Amino acid sequence: MDITVIFESSILQPLFWMVMGGLMILLFIGAGYWLKDAGISMSWWKWMLSALWYAGVYVIIAGGFTLIGEHEVRAGLFFLGVFGTVMIILGAGLWRILKPNG
Repeated sequence: MDITVIFESSILQPLFWMVMGGLMILLFIGAGYWLKDAGISMSWWKWMLSALWYAGVYVIIAGGFTLIGEHEVRAGLFFLGVFGTVMIILGAGLWRILKPNG
């Protein structure tokens, strides 16, 4: 039996995405506790900026590695390098907005 048949079965793919969704929920719950412990007050627009930044990082990583997986290594590395650099800069700006004063 080919191993790819096992991983492409009808039950494992939905289970994978359910586990990924559960991990995302744990990530945001953990982020809330971490922010509270760090003394960072969050308003709705700070949560929105943080969620948009996180979604952007997620899309860049997924897109870059999808390109690499499709044997477009040069395009994938370019995608990760250029847009990853932009997201690092935006993340630094977001941190300056979020960090507590003092």
